[in-house]
Amino acid sequence: MAVDAHKAQIKRHLSIHFGISFTKGITHTDVLNELKTLVDQNEIQTIQITEKECIVTVHDQNTKHTLLTRGINLKNRYIRMVDVEQQVTNVTIKDAPCEMSDVTICGHLSKFGDVVQGSLRRGLIKDTNIETGTRYVQLTNCIPIIPTATKFGRFSVRMFADNNRTECPYCTRTDHPSYRCTNKPSRQNQAARKCYRCNSTTHTQ
Repeated sequence: MAVDAHKAQIKRHLSIHFGISFTKGITHTDVLNELKTLVDQNEIQTIQITEKECIVTVHDQNTKHTLLTRGINLKNRYIRMVDVEQQVTNVTIKDAPCEMSDVTICGHLSKFGDVVQGSLRRGLIKDTNIETGTRYVQLTNCIPIIPTATKFGRFSVRMFADNNRTECPYCTRTDHPSYRCTNKPSRQNQAARKCYRCNSTTHTQ
């Protein structure tokens, strides 16, 4: 009981964070250099980079507010930060028409969680401005499981989320992506392969 009491006393009201699945390989210096374009270095207490996220702790609420409202750019990506007590889930959307507006995408995603304002980005072919059709967005307050296949209006789309919120189509577990599943049928065993949209074994897509 004493341990629980100590945990309850930990206050994280000056910490904010963002997911790093889209910015792998970033360093503390990368983050610091971007933060310094917005706030004084002396106002930053800690920069922690974990396997899935970067946590920034500052010294006062004004600095925190500045970072929350402004965001930073890392590896050519604009990143919005959120309060550390809010878990950020990164969602990848595939197969949505490129003509579908970002506002429409966010509207459809709102039934799965709260879209982090300004977080939606369109995938680009490396070193070009040509889009891949993939969208990336961050959600907070997500439902426990985000479906791998759904409809945005009349269009079928696929979605993949981190934080163990996407079920593997082969075993329904959430602790690994489908391509790493030990139950995934081999290419020789096509009869056991499932469609990612409807789970039928008569076709694969």
